[in-house]
Amino acid sequence: MEKTTEDDLARYYIQGALDFHSLSGYGNFPEPPFNIGGVPSVDLLRSVGDQAAAEAEYRALRALLSERRTRRRRGRRVSLPLLTSCLAVAAGRNEEDGSWPYPSAGNLRAVKVFLVAVDVPEAEAIYLFDPIRAEFDLCDSASKAGEQAALGKRLLRTSALDPHTVQALFLMVADLAKAGLRYGERSYRYALLEAGHMAQNLSLALSVAGVPCCPVGGIDDQEVMDLLEIDESARIFLYGVAVP
Repeated sequence: MEKTTEDDLARYYIQGALDFHSLSGYGNFPEPPFNIGGVPSVDLLRSVGDQAAAEAEYRALRALLSERRTRRRRGRRVSLPLLTSCLAVAAGRNEEDGSWPYPSAGNLRAVKVFLVAVDVPEAEAIYLFDPIRAEFDLCDSASKAGEQAALGKRLLRTSALDPHTVQALFLMVADLAKAGLRYGERSYRYALLEAGHMAQNLSLALSVAGVPCCPVGGIDDQEVMDLLEIDESARIFLYGVAVP
């Protein structure tokens, strides 16, 4: 029997990833018409105002992006109101005009954000974010979460962070049943993109607030589902943002 080499393993995993990606192709489930399901149309032709104002906004954005850093060590102490405010900016609906700060395929908003408060003063263990009210609701599973200080170690599967110093974890969970009715197998791709947009917004909002953060994929999927008490096969964990 031939010995398996590192190149063999690399080819195996690369082919597996390519096969997995191909499963979310259009297949026999074509892109639906734009007006399906009463999704509102969007006016893409917006006035940018005068050139000076546009350039000022561009410079402000460049400055914001240049200051953004992914940090893995504890920074400022956070509170539940501070985390709520940051997520409201990143993923909450604008009360004035009903717009959203991130794109979502079909405007379905199929990705939900949970907060696991590992070491946040006066906070319970688990919350679900309501993007319409821009507030956290306490989850029923919070009472069964066990010792909050141990939740970081229970969930994290990465050497990039010390689970004992993590203050909070934002967890993004997709409802593929909701998106799948419209987009079929491509709903998985769109859910990943939506979670990425939300995580980027959240990272920027936390950076502006002076809170170090670290986007992280090294989280145990099954532990997340068990902790949140999600037993629906069409709801899956995608991505997380840790606050050290």
